[in-house]
Amino acid sequence: MSHLEESNAVIAVARDHFPGLEITQQIVMDLHPKTLLEWEEFPIVRVGDQLAALDDLKGYLEKALGAHERLHRVPLLALNLKFKNDAAEHKHNEFVVSFSRRTDEGMQAYEALQPVKLLLEHLVRNSRDSIKAAKAAVAELDQLRPKEAPNETISKAFLVDRLREFWSVHRGNPPTKPSPGSPFMSFVADVVFALEKDWDAESTINAWYKRRDLMDRYRERI
Repeated sequence: MSHLEESNAVIAVARDHFPGLEITQQIVMDLHPKTLLEWEEFPIVRVGDQLAALDDLKGYLEKALGAHERLHRVPLLALNLKFKNDAAEHKHNEFVVSFSRRTDEGMQAYEALQPVKLLLEHLVRNSRDSIKAAKAAVAELDQLRPKEAPNETISKAFLVDRLREFWSVHRGNPPTKPSPGSPFMSFVADVVFALEKDWDAESTINAWYKRRDLMDRYRERI
């Protein structure tokens, strides 16, 4: 089946197990196969690529600020005035003003009319710690994801984690440890069938109990 057909099948399961459930856009997203099977859809992280992208981001910001500094007064004023006018037109004037207020009272009018420069300086200055934090997150994600990628147990655990969250929201309480034939196990079994997975419900739920530590760590990062 296509993702659309699988999605419709899972929605039908939800209607059966949650009578009167209003199918909102959020529910469609929560029960979409790409959400429920996100672990399978999630690409293996290549740490080098991620770190290089963050270094590029830092470099581009610094390069943009340097380019702004090289502009002649005439194009510089045109650039900044257009920026301010567009911001005002699109109701972002407070955003521009918040940077303009950082100018000193003694600053010349020529310098005060440079919100683009103020914005770039702000981004460069504040991006340093932000990029460090992002690099630390890349390292954590590397520890979390690639080594588990081939493991079907993780895919099962992730599916159950999503279904437990859905159950908790729409039933008011998380499911207790289910037994064969219990409402939550029946729900899991029907969703697994709708997704055309060759998994039995009991082993799928047991996978979550085996790897719930990993699910908790993953949830903290999203």
